[in-house]
Amino acid sequence: MRNYLIKEKAGVIEMHVLDYNEEKHARTLRAEGREEGREETRIADLSQMLSNGGTEADLRRFLRATDEEIALAKEQCSRTASAVQ
Repeated sequence: MRNYLIKEKAGVIEMHVLDYNEEKHARTLRAEGREEGREETRIADLSQMLSNGGTEADLRRFLRATDEEIALAKEQCSRTASAVQ
């Protein structure tokens, strides 16, 4: 296989370059960024609700928060409380 790839190096490189789609890659990066932003916003909202007296049960019932989201929101509340002091 190695010998074949060396012999056909130009063709292999051309196929690889042609497979790469810059526009598709950029769209994927933007979509991932939007999703990450939505997740960060959701955690911030959950954290805000906790800091305003909401309970974990409230988050689960009204916002359908997962255990992972609640843990992240509690962590964010702790960081915020530490920063204030």
